[in-house]
Amino acid sequence: MRSLRTALWTLTVPGLLSAQTDRDGPGAFTLASQAEKLISQEKFDEALVLLWAAESKILEVDGATARDMTRKSIEALLKKADPILATRRREFLAITNELVKLAQRYLRKKWIRTGGDVLRAGGMFVPQLVEKRLTYVEKRLRANADAAPATPTEAPKAEGPEDRFADFRAEHYTSDKWTKDGNVFVSPRIEEATEFVIAGNVRHGDERLRWEVQVDGRSEASGALVFGALADNDYYLAEIGNFEGANQGWATLFYWDGEKVQRLAEKHFSIKPADRGKWRQGELHVRGRELSLHVDGRKVVSTTGPRDTHGAVGVFVNGRSKNKEPVRFRNLRIDALPDPSAAKAKPDPADALRGALAQRLSNAEAAIERGDREEAALALRAMRPELDALGDATRAAMRAALDELIAKADPFAGPRRTIGTAIADKLGHLAQAYVVAKRPLSALQLLDRAALFDPNVAGAFRDKLSDELAPVLAKIHGLPPEPDVPADDRALRDEFEGGRGLWTAEPWQFRDGAAIAPTPGATGAALLGKTANDKFGTARLQVRGRGDVERAIIFSFRSRHDFWVASVAPHDGGRLAVAHYFGGKWQKVANRKVKFSPEALAAWMTIEVSFGPKSIRARFGKSEVLEAKTPETFRPGRFGLWVTPGDGAASFRNFSFEPAK
Repeated sequence: MRSLRTALWTLTVPGLLSAQTDRDGPGAFTLASQAEKLISQEKFDEALVLLWAAESKILEVDGATARDMTRKSIEALLKKADPILATRRREFLAITNELVKLAQRYLRKKWIRTGGDVLRAGGMFVPQLVEKRLTYVEKRLRANADAAPATPTEAPKAEGPEDRFADFRAEHYTSDKWTKDGNVFVSPRIEEATEFVIAGNVRHGDERLRWEVQVDGRSEASGALVFGALADNDYYLAEIGNFEGANQGWATLFYWDGEKVQRLAEKHFSIKPADRGKWRQGELHVRGRELSLHVDGRKVVSTTGPRDTHGAVGVFVNGRSKNKEPVRFRNLRIDALPDPSAAKAKPDPADALRGALAQRLSNAEAAIERGDREEAALALRAMRPELDALGDATRAAMRAALDELIAKADPFAGPRRTIGTAIADKLGHLAQAYVVAKRPLSALQLLDRAALFDPNVAGAFRDKLSDELAPVLAKIHGLPPEPDVPADDRALRDEFEGGRGLWTAEPWQFRDGAAIAPTPGATGAALLGKTANDKFGTARLQVRGRGDVERAIIFSFRSRHDFWVASVAPHDGGRLAVAHYFGGKWQKVANRKVKFSPEALAAWMTIEVSFGPKSIRARFGKSEVLEAKTPETFRPGRFGLWVTPGDGAASFRNFSFEPAK
């Protein structure tokens, strides 16, 4: 059942201009050649990004002579493209030395995989400094892999019905060498003939089939679940595997009718290098002829089969595969399909991820208790990027639990965190230098690297450099150029764009220097400014609206239950000017009905609020004024923009604030 998958994968990767082999996208020589063309076009910033990527891939070039020649070519091009080459080299060297020292601490502890990961991080900066150490690590990892299979001593507990492999009464085809190792079902060493087994006593209908499969991580390898089997020449396959020499995997649904193989659906997906050779979770949903295959909790492919998909279950390995190592299966469970109506009632895509991450936290904690500390630490660190898909409260709680477990598992967690923060800070300051040198793309690339070590530090530098980086980011994301914003309108964008939205899920828009409110919800729609104001003074802005929507400026916002507003709203052919305080319930401090012409109702109106420790003075338009005393508890706070429910729209512009003298 071998296909042209390997050949197709090779064709999708850009070819090299030398004998170098690509392992993950273009190699060092290709990147350097592309950079040389950009330099000839005086696109130095774009060339510099490619040259840094080429530097980090020098170790992948086969042969010492080819590596040396590639390194010299990159060096010559860097002198043309990098205006602060010496400074960058000095900082990169310091970063790599720190990472080498950290890696040595792990290696002395015999944490070989972790030490290798830290060394590879150093290889992003000065690869030649880690070359020999990485060679040593790779030898140790190969020796460990040859000495013992990567099968955990204890499988994680799976929820749901009993493991059906436990009572698998196997009817073998082609071979009788399938064995059991505890709760793991193990294929024979793979030879030319196809090896598979169908268990006639294990059958399924419209149900969910879940299992785990582990294949050799060093070569192209796969394992498949047989399902819907009616005979040894009439069955379906759900195959999961990984490519050789690329961090890519695949999931495929096949049907075999005894004469020909039909590939029903297939998709490639990314695999982290550290996850190659680990157990992968398969989940198949069967509804009549409708099929959907999930891998590690994510839906990968779905299709319709040529016949009814009910039948017997089994396992399968491809005898004509490059891989010769046994394939392992465990935790085969067959249970009811998820209720589609329940999914519609709670359309939260993060629920599945939240549950999966919680289970992985539990598995890691169990691994720590068993003494598998390195395995637990690696699994926990791999979870960090996935937490960003969760809501704020869940993310914070889960991140705290994750950090606590890492500190428990990793003896060097504290120093590693400190080193990571220092590295991110170095890269952030280096990004600033490249912004000054008119290399914003290079600065962004440095900030991306900084985020690998400390996302908070990288984010702070990104915010600090936001004005300089905005045009580049807009170009990268295909956004239209920013319109020229009048100087008077810049203060509004500086204060409110990217601020905190309240009481509505719809975002506020900024266009032509104005903030445009979304359609308000049941309560309204508010946008808080970014500045935590602690001064008394005078705030001004202009507001324009249509329909019966009320529009207001929020001032002295200290919490959702402690803020003040000055608003105008259509009322009996005019507008009602109101000053309100909300302290858990609304208190009308002052109001005034004002007559306006129809033209004035559609025009921009200025709202001005002056507030001090004892009084508030609000002006609407040219002369309409409200005055009120304030309680002793009155204090300054954030500003905000606000619209209340109504049939209409509102826009705001020309915000300013003058502190009292």
